[in-house]
Amino acid sequence: MSTDLIKERIAGLGILPELTGGTGESVSVETSTRFVARMYKNVYPLISGTDHDRLIYFYSLLADCDTSDNSAQNHVRLLKKLKSTAAGNGFCHSSSLQLPPPL
Repeated sequence: MSTDLIKERIAGLGILPELTGGTGESVSVETSTRFVARMYKNVYPLISGTDHDRLIYFYSLLADCDTSDNSAQNHVRLLKKLKSTAAGNGFCHSSSLQLPPPL
């Protein structure tokens, strides 16, 4: 399944604004934390390190959440640089990346 198709399906379901706070209403920290934890648990392991578009979309979704940590924004910025300069090279999942605690 292509990244564009995934984006279309998520948009079609209309659930993203509710999870990331895009509705104009504030999302509880608990909801954002659960969303981020589920994304890391269920989606992140399935993404290839060479699929830069999907990694950028993954971290963009996380960056849209109301979290105090801006590491997702940093990952998006670095992935865009990597994609433009070294297409096809794998994104090394940093050992300094801290996954959210399990719920």
